[in-house]
Amino acid sequence: MRVLIASDTRLDADVVCTSSREAKKVINEEHITTLFLSQKINGRERGIDVLHWAESKGLLPGRIVLIDSSLADCNELGMFLRAKRFRGLDARTFIRIVH
Repeated sequence: MRVLIASDTRLDADVVCTSSREAKKVINEEHITTLFLSQKINGRERGIDVLHWAESKGLLPGRIVLIDSSLADCNELGMFLRAKRFRGLDARTFIRIVH
């Protein structure tokens, strides 16, 4: 399942979440193959907060694509993912490294 977490629907995905509450529910209940993630989501939390939550629950999907236009936002998310054993295929696409 492809899931988009963003404040708008810019990409085609099976499920679109515009808030962290929606995103956490979907991440908790569904098997996600690709997560399209933006820092900008509705509410107080940001995309990085959803990643922290998913990681704490052991629910980070194997492929995450960053969709922010801001390089600073992508860098923040990318640094988090690299620290959690993800490899950047480019500046926006990350896959989990399994040992």
